[in-house]
Amino acid sequence: MNANIVMVIISVLLKLLMGYEIGDMTANALEYTTTRGQAFKDGFIILGCIIVQLIIDKILLNKVAISKEDSEEDAENGFSPIVLDTAIYLFGTILIVVFLGMLGSKTISVTLATMLISIVIMLIVEKEIYIDRRSGMFFDEVVDEEADEFDEDNKELDQIEKEEVNVKKEKVEKEENEEDENESSQKNDKSKFAIFSQLSFVLSKVTFAVIGVLALGNLQWGNFGGPYYLIIFLCAALTILFRFMDRVFASMAEEITKKDNMIGFILSSLIFAIFLAFFSKLAGFVWLLAAVTAKVIVPVAFDNWGKGGTEKVNKNKVLISRLTNRIFALIIVMIAVWFLSFGAVWEIEYLAMIAVVLTLPSVYIN
Repeated sequence: MNANIVMVIISVLLKLLMGYEIGDMTANALEYTTTRGQAFKDGFIILGCIIVQLIIDKILLNKVAISKEDSEEDAENGFSPIVLDTAIYLFGTILIVVFLGMLGSKTISVTLATMLISIVIMLIVEKEIYIDRRSGMFFDEVVDEEADEFDEDNKELDQIEKEEVNVKKEKVEKEENEEDENESSQKNDKSKFAIFSQLSFVLSKVTFAVIGVLALGNLQWGNFGGPYYLIIFLCAALTILFRFMDRVFASMAEEITKKDNMIGFILSSLIFAIFLAFFSKLAGFVWLLAAVTAKVIVPVAFDNWGKGGTEKVNKNKVLISRLTNRIFALIIVMIAVWFLSFGAVWEIEYLAMIAVVLTLPSVYIN
């Protein structure tokens, strides 16, 4: 347990360092003082943090993640992942608003505000690595009862016994038909629940990305007020609501949700790629490439050529997908800095791109 705590502390420290580097890059970019050497120095430091984070994830993946059995046991003891999830998002939003208020009152600089808000967003996003969004609520599986077998050719039975057997067989067949109809109906219902789960998941990512854009997109001007903060809290409430709906629907379609999660993956990939493409077609293309690589190419490669058994292969798929996604996110950040440095995007567009990239890794974590 102590070793796990140490790993988590190191992970948080890495987020602090990454947040500082992002803040430094942003400050230089907004002041148009970015140099090639400085940008690459910040980028390589962030890349180093990503590699160290991969090692930490490998250690913590099976130790901190909440399994189905642990979730059910915790639920019996009064612990609810939904409550924890809500508390983290709410507390993170409060911190973001506090930092925005401090920036608006000139208590902190744009650099420090960017760093602090980026750290909060990254911690919220990364916590999903260790908390299963579908844990805590599970649907009981339907167990089919085996029907008794009857011997048609038993010549020792008299006519009355044969008639009784036939009646029983008809009854069993009728029950089996009813069970088949119920099972088919349940599968259709669970398919609908799986789709609703994925739609809720996508909407939760969209609303959380909006929080990021609102938090970082207006930093340079610092024009904040009551209505602005209210919109941020409204988006946070919607994010929590959609995540709750995702959990509920996923629990009703547990065994088929994983098969249907490509719906949410494709929708979220297209939505955010189009958003980034409004500012930079290159950034939108890189994000689509990241999505395909992390969610398709890496899993297929490990399924076909991975070694070490199913459990190890699945673990490596998750780890390498996360690594790939983070590296591509860094590439998009570097593209945004590059574009702003020679005036290809406005300051608010640059900040919006940074905000979206910081919130997007959570799309592919689960």
